Order: sequence, then structure tokens, then C-alpha cells
Amino acid sequence: MLTISAGSVIRPENPGATLRVLGTLKVLGMAGSPVAFEGGAGWQGVEFVDSKSGSRIDHAVFSGALCAIGSSSSDFELIASEFRGSQTAVKLLRQSSPRIEGCRFESGEIGIDVEMKSAPQIAGNHFFGYRRAAILGSHNSSGRIEKNQFTQNERGVSLLRNFPGTIAGNRFENNLVGIHCDQTQNSPVIKGNLFAGNRTALMSLSFSMPTVEKNEFIDNDSAVVNDQLGSPKLVGNLFLSNGLAVQNVRRSNPLVQKNLFEKNDVAIFCDYASYPQVRENNFSANGVAVKLGPFQSADRERRSGPGGIEERRRQGRQGQFAPLLPDPGASSGIVDVSGNWWGADTVLLSETGAEGNVAIFYDHFDQSPAGQGDDLKEVYLLDRVVYEPWLVAPVAGAGVGQ
Repeated sequence: MLTISAGSVIRPENPGATLRVLGTLKVLGMAGSPVAFEGGAGWQGVEFVDSKSGSRIDHAVFSGALCAIGSSSSDFELIASEFRGSQTAVKLLRQSSPRIEGCRFESGEIGIDVEMKSAPQIAGNHFFGYRRAAILGSHNSSGRIEKNQFTQNERGVSLLRNFPGTIAGNRFENNLVGIHCDQTQNSPVIKGNLFAGNRTALMSLSFSMPTVEKNEFIDNDSAVVNDQLGSPKLVGNLFLSNGLAVQNVRRSNPLVQKNLFEKNDVAIFCDYASYPQVRENNFSANGVAVKLGPFQSADRERRSGPGGIEERRRQGRQGQFAPLLPDPGASSGIVDVSGNWWGADTVLLSETGAEGNVAIFYDHFDQSPAGQGDDLKEVYLLDRVVYEPWLVAPVAGAGVGQ
């Protein structure tokens, strides 16, 4: 066992050196007397390799390492430490499940890189200014990411492939992207987080279907962006004063249920054959409640040959992602948003009736038939929004804190 006392300064003579831990490492820094690791640019850092249990790094400061801490098949505790300017602060290469708590991660490419079945507990940390991602999860990793703060990062949490973990109680503020999911399938669970002032708060791409519950999305340019069959379950969230609350493009069909949409410029946007399930939500004082893009057209999809809806549906029945394919409403050119409450705009629905052009919906009543092909000679009909029957009273319990 190696023990490093409070106030120690570790400065390797060779930046290519690595402090490799096969046994147990105890770094016993204190709040007023941390242990400083000053390896300089390119330093290989501390590496745990099949190490024994019981290692703990407490109140340490790492500066400028290529990789400050690496781990393979090891568990350890990393407490109240700081990372400044390391290209990667912590890299969990495989099957490592440390507890990382109360640390500050500042400036670099990646804060914590989680790979190859690693499953850390990451709680109470602050991640600031990462150029790629504060936390990057890939290669069948998982874990719990709770009560952290993510500020001014390119991406707060970036997940590549399935991540059967929980992201709960965090604050994502002023990031380019708060959480980025790519091919995560039915994961992760994203619950009870605050997303404020981000360019995009949550992005779900390419067969990502996370569960998104009881979060607050406030003052983001775009709160939730779903693209290329990104179809999360959005249940019980608050969408307040966002530019665009929920965007669905390229066959993205999320479940949108018991949320509160208030004072957003656009609450729900659909384009390129996207047909969300929108039920039991409360909409209040939004600029546009539901807006359809210029390529939201079942007619266009039916006539687009092998790439059309019917062909993709047949292919999808044979694959693992068949449930993501458009529902029967896609074939009829209807975006169905019936069974919701529309706040003070409900009177407009009553006055206009089921077949009229209501100002809060932007659909084929508001756009001319669009053309396709270079000569624009072939035109196709755009979809319409169906809102009847609507609710005459707010949905109880819709939105956070309701």
C-alpha cells in the first residue's frame, strides 16, 4: 500500500511516466492542504490496473495530464479533488466502478470517459468548459450520474450506444448540448434534472428511446430534439419559455404525455414523417402549439418509392426497432394531438370547430402544397393537425410540481 500525506507535491521527472497501482493507493489530502500532482503536459497520470479494493484519493489536485487517472478492472474512491486542463481527467477503460464525488472538473477534452462495462457512481461534481464532453459513456457502460452541475460544456453527458443507467437531479446550464443520446435504445432514465439556458437541452438520435420524467426545461433554445427515429418517453416534464420545446424530425415518434408546455415559441414541431403520441398534456400561452414543417407529408412518403413509409414498415417488422415505425396515422396524413388541454386557446377551438384553421396550429391550412424533384412539377399534400376531441379542463398532475 502506498500512502501520500496531505500537502505533498508529486512531480515526475519524466512526463511519460505512469504511477501504476496494483495494490492500494491512499491519497490523504485535506481541504486546506491538498496533494498536488504536477506532471505537466503529456503526463500519463495515475493508472489502476486490476488493483486491490480500498484505494482512495481525497483532496488532490491534478494539473495538465494527458490522462490524470486511468482504470482497468478496478474500484476506488475519488473525493473532493480538482482536475485542471487534463486532456482526459478520468478514463475508465474497462470494468471499473469507482465512486466519484464532490470533485471539480475544469477544461479539457473529456472529464470522465466511461467504457467497456464500467459502471461508476458520479455524484455532486461540477463540470465546466469541456470541449468534447464532460461525461462520455460508450461500449456497454452504465452507472448513476446524480446531483452534478454541468456548465458551458460542448456536451454535458454524451452517450453512445446502450447506457442502462440513471441521470437524475443534475443541473445543465449554458451548455451547447446538455445530454446527447445516440443509439441508446431504451436507455437511460433521465429524471428530475434542470435544463436551463442550453443551446439544446436533450438530443435523442438514431433509435434512442430514453425515459424522460419530471425534468424542468427552461429558457433553452431547443429543449428536446429528436432526429432519425429518436423517440423518447416524455412524461411529466415542464417546458417553460423555450424557443422550441419538442422537435421531431425524420420519423421520430416520441410519447408526449402529462407535460406542461407554457410560454414556448413553438411547443411541438414535426417534419419528415414524424408522428408523436401527444396525450393528456397542458398547453398554455405558447406562440405556436403544434407546427408542421414543409416536408411533413404522408403523401410525399407514400410516393417516395423504396424509401417510403410502407417499404420501411415492412423492413422494420423484421428488425428489432419495429415499434418505432409510424403508427397508422402516418398513412392518413394526420398528426393527432387530441385529448389535450389548450389553456385560454381552448375557446378558439370551440369557436372554429374541428375542421377549421386554428391560429395555434400550423399545418396544411397555412402552407401551399410543396414540390419535389428538380423540376418541382410533382407536388404533394402536407399533413394536417387533428385536435378533436380536446379537454375542457387542465390535466391534473401534468408537469413538474403540479
